Amino acid sequence: EARKTAYTLYEVVYEWENDDPFVPLSYSIEDEKIKISVVVPVYNAQNHLSQCLDSLKYQTYRNIEIICVNDGSTDDSAAILQKYATEDARFKIVTQENKGVSAARNEALRHVTGDYVSMVDADDCVSLALYQKIVSIIQQAKQPIDMVQFNGLRFYDSGCVNPLLIYFLYKDTDWGDFYAGHIKDFTTYYNLGDDLIWNKIYRTELLQKNNINFIEGVIFEDRAFALETHIKARGIYFAENYMYFYRQHGSSLTHQLGENVFDLFKIFDHIENLLKREVDDYEKVKYLFLEFVIVESFVMLLSGKRKFQELFLQRVRARLNDLIKHLDVEYYRRHGGIYVNIYDDLMNMRLDLIREKYKNELFIHKTEDSENEVQE
Repeated sequence: EARKTAYTLYEVVYEWENDDPFVPLSYSIEDEKIKISVVVPVYNAQNHLSQCLDSLKYQTYRNIEIICVNDGSTDDSAAILQKYATEDARFKIVTQENKGVSAARNEALRHVTGDYVSMVDADDCVSLALYQKIVSIIQQAKQPIDMVQFNGLRFYDSGCVNPLLIYFLYKDTDWGDFYAGHIKDFTTYYNLGDDLIWNKIYRTELLQKNNINFIEGVIFEDRAFALETHIKARGIYFAENYMYFYRQHGSSLTHQLGENVFDLFKIFDHIENLLKREVDDYEKVKYLFLEFVIVESFVMLLSGKRKFQELFLQRVRARLNDLIKHLDVEYYRRHGGIYVNIYDDLMNMRLDLIREKYKNELFIHKTEDSENEVQE
């Protein structure tokens, strides 16, 4: 009954066919002493909010608190939140003026009382056994775990699904037998490509001790948060299960990129400064940072509205020119792989030709607006 309430048919079928049984014996737990704090920023999310909250309400693991920050919603989100808080004391509602998703998450983090923190967006939902599985992993581990990562499933209102596999973001040699599930010490490893925050559970002490929060007033804030947690975390556990359902729809922020696309350069500055400050030998990661700038810029060029893209491309070229001056270009061309080809296209091709060449790439966020622009 809980599954019927929380999921659509697509999520139910996918979890049944691609995951362990609903409450597998391999994820048995000793007790429920570990408390999970779930952070949910809410802004005009009435269409999907109940499904999100149901997937939290019906968790098989009960020792959780759900901190929902109503970020100045003007629709029925506040009434929906109040209904859940009235029926279930684990729901805690915080109301503030509209300040953006980063400010909402930061406000929620100030109210956290749990041992671990989970980030859930108001239009998404999670596996009903998510937190039981996470706690089981933590309890059975032989060393402290700062972060647990797991797979997710992108799904669309049209009914299509697209698995998001975290192992694509890493090399086989980074973990050994990924599907066995294991802990990895990332003390000297940095992955700028893994910029997701919703497919991870964070130790609260990791965030508080290192004062890790979200940059306010900009988008793409998850990139900086994800990198800083990776740098600071030690024990990281990878689980193969699909435990997060990430909704894709036309009103998502990534589908409405306009002038705010220039926020990306602020994130570049923040991340570059973070790497220079936290990495003992910046020489080890400067090529990774170049690739990060190439990929993020490339995706935004194909995702945003055409009106701002010419100027955006000019700024990308200036940034890449500045970075390449400090690198061994011949070395990078020998070892940069596909990134070298994308770099050359960004630096030399017209915008319309770039968009035409890569318009069928699977990782591009397509909208009706962007597809029409490519055809023009």
